[in-house]
Amino acid sequence: LTNGGIIKTSDYIKRITNKEKYMLQVEKKNYIVAIDLGSQNVTAAAATRGADGKMVVEAVVRKPSGGVAGGAIENIDLAVKSLKEVVSELGEQLNIRVLEAYFGISGDFIRCACHNDWVSVGDHNNGVSKSDVDELYARMEKVSAPTDDEIILERIPQNFMVDGNKEVPNPVGSFGQSLSSTFNFILSTKTPIERLKKAAINLGIRPLG
Repeated sequence: LTNGGIIKTSDYIKRITNKEKYMLQVEKKNYIVAIDLGSQNVTAAAATRGADGKMVVEAVVRKPSGGVAGGAIENIDLAVKSLKEVVSELGEQLNIRVLEAYFGISGDFIRCACHNDWVSVGDHNNGVSKSDVDELYARMEKVSAPTDDEIILERIPQNFMVDGNKEVPNPVGSFGQSLSSTFNFILSTKTPIERLKKAAINLGIRPLG
């Protein structure tokens, strides 16, 4: 949720109602909102991060969905209506306005593919550094989807190998000549993602992922 940018001018602040004033105060709390639009149900959840760094779920709303088949939006109006219902109820429960959210999506159009790459360790005497790991991630970011009709949603490292034969959970500090990894790429065809983004934007929500 966004903490700023809701009230733009002092004149408008003078005109807001007492309820809106209360809502603005509550909105200073940093909520993380996730929305899953499925073929049967649409679910919205809001959480905060506790002092220990763990997520604390504050509210969950689930309602039947419309306009979705096989995980993809087939009717944008029905889908937006379904999203609006759960988002509105979530907002009422927490006295907030949902301006941005993470979106979940699933269907036959989602698939996985693996890609392996490696980098040379910059300083062999001091072992693998964070910059070496960052370079490996950067190489993975440059990998394109295998077809023009697909996009890469996530790049997730499955392991880290030093010198191609020593698997390490955390490579930083490990001695070796090279660092390699196999990444799991989550891919989707473009159309379902574009429709979901359009539905979110029509609702006034900025999709984060």
